[in-house]
Parts: sequence; C-alpha cells; structure tokens
Amino acid sequence: MKHSGYLTTSGAGIYYEQYGSGTPLLILHGNSQSLAVFYPFLRTFLPDFQVILMDSRGHGRSRLSVHTALHGFSTEDMADDVIALLNHLHLSSVHLLGFSDGANIGLEIACKYPERLKKLICISANASPDGLLTPLHLAAQMLHSILNLLGNLLLPVLKCSFSSASASSGSSVVSALSTPKVSLPFQKNFSVSAISAICADKERQRHFESTFPWIPAEQKMCIPRSVFLCHGRKFPMTQKKKPDFLTRLTHRVLRRRNLTSLLLHSPRLSARKLQTISVPVLLIAGTRDLIKPSHSRWLARQIPTSQLLLMTGGRHTSIFRTPAPYLRAILAFLRRS
Repeated sequence: MKHSGYLTTSGAGIYYEQYGSGTPLLILHGNSQSLAVFYPFLRTFLPDFQVILMDSRGHGRSRLSVHTALHGFSTEDMADDVIALLNHLHLSSVHLLGFSDGANIGLEIACKYPERLKKLICISANASPDGLLTPLHLAAQMLHSILNLLGNLLLPVLKCSFSSASASSGSSVVSALSTPKVSLPFQKNFSVSAISAICADKERQRHFESTFPWIPAEQKMCIPRSVFLCHGRKFPMTQKKKPDFLTRLTHRVLRRRNLTSLLLHSPRLSARKLQTISVPVLLIAGTRDLIKPSHSRWLARQIPTSQLLLMTGGRHTSIFRTPAPYLRAILAFLRRS
C-alpha cells in the first residue's frame, strides 16, 4: 500500500512516498537523482520493513523557494528536511540507507540527531569535499565557476520574463513556465517549472493555495517574490505561450549550480564530529568509486561504531548495476541484533 504527500520545510516543499508496514527504513538518493531510482529495491525490503522514500530538496518532485534556489543549500539543510519528515510521520527513529549525497545526509543526522537513527547504511559517502577524486573535484570547480557566471548574467532575464508576463496579463494570471525534459546523470525525463501566482479565478486560486501552502499570503500578490522553482512536475495551470530559450536556460543553470555547489561545499564533518557518532554504521564503497578509497578508510577509522565494506572493482553506481552483493550486505546488517 502506498501513501504519498508533500511536507513544507524551511525553504522547500518535500515530496515523499511511504510503503508497507513494519520497522521504518528511510532511503535517500544521491545528487541529481530522485526517489524513483530505488523503486526496483522495494520488493527486497517490503516484506520486513516500512519503506519511506523522499525526494531531497532541489530534486525530483520536491520544490525550492526563490531564496533557496538563488542562494543554494547544504547537506545540513537536507538533514533538517529529513527530521521534519520523521516528525511529520510521527516516527521517533528509523533505519536509514543513503547513497552518495543521501549517505552524506545520513552522516549529518548521525552527528546532529543520533537519537533519530536505529542503524545507518552509507553507500559511497564522503565527510568533506576533499574525499572526492581530485579530477572530479577540479571538474566540479570549473563547472561551478561557469554556472555562477551564467547565473549572474541570466537572472535579470528571469525577472524580466515575469514582469512582462504580469503586465501583459493585467496582473490576473497563474503562470507555469516549463522547460522541456532533459537528460541528466542517473536520471532521465527531468522537468523544471517556475510558478508565479496571481489568480482572479477562485477555483484556480484554491488549487494554487492547496498546492503551495507555504507561500505567505502577502507574497501571492507579488509575482517576483512568489516565483517557485518546482522540480520534476508540470502543473495544470499553464499558459499557452511557452517560455523563451533564455528563461528555460536560466532555470537549468540555477538547478545545476545548486547541485554542483553540493559537491564543492558539503558536507563539512570534522573528525571530532564523526567520533561522536554512536549508532551502528555500515560503510560501503567501491575500489573504483568517485570517493577516494583512502577517504573511505579514514571515515571508518573516525566512526567508532562503523564497519567498512570495500567492493573490489566497485564503481560509484554499482549498487544500481549489480545490486545483489550490496543488498545481501545491507540486509545482513539490518537483521543483525
């Protein structure tokens, strides 16, 4: 049985799905992914666990406020989203399985909210950006510099597009600007929408308010302040006129800039913080991972309750290509008393 919904957190609207019953197991995806990458694993966990999947902020069907989209976010912010979801679902503690950025979020929670975790499984985690392979880190730095430059050049285009939309519509329109679907690493068919809202039509206004309850009432009358970047979903209140190329490009640049920023600036977990972790932790990484094997070994030495499993020849996404050995290790760890 599936239950899904949205949760409003500070600067984001988080989409989640809940399956089955039993001991809760929360699964977190990686950078540029969505919760859908873990659908094939549901049948493995559902007999024994209640599985909770969520789209991290800036991913999948979760949404960002204008401020968050423009100024970015960290894995610590994403960890706070997870805690808000657990509170929303009235779950005192859960097992947590995280991949890549999802694993980093798990480490943030283990340091900051240890009482909310039963066990933690981290696949390809890094405690700091220098845990990434040097070529990847350098490439991310170059890309981020380019995206910063493009973003600064293109943001006035986004503001102008909404100002002109407001003027031409007589300030009585709900605008949903959507980009075409684009292919990204680990995820296909990703769409980005920007929503601004002033509704004369009462039915549409009710729909908007139920869909975006976190927008303050005073902001609904001010298009530039009520723009929301909405990831992975298209809404029915669309104008016939499609957004121009520069507007679509701006949306893509903002999204890529935020996701690249995560690689460069998050997490920032010191050895002292890691040494405070008290929950049982299983660290899994590959010898050909995007995370330095030396960093994975260092991580295991810092966490007193951890065990490390290095998969020979394993790459960053091997869990999705050859999941069997990973799932065996994960299930054995979760079932161990």
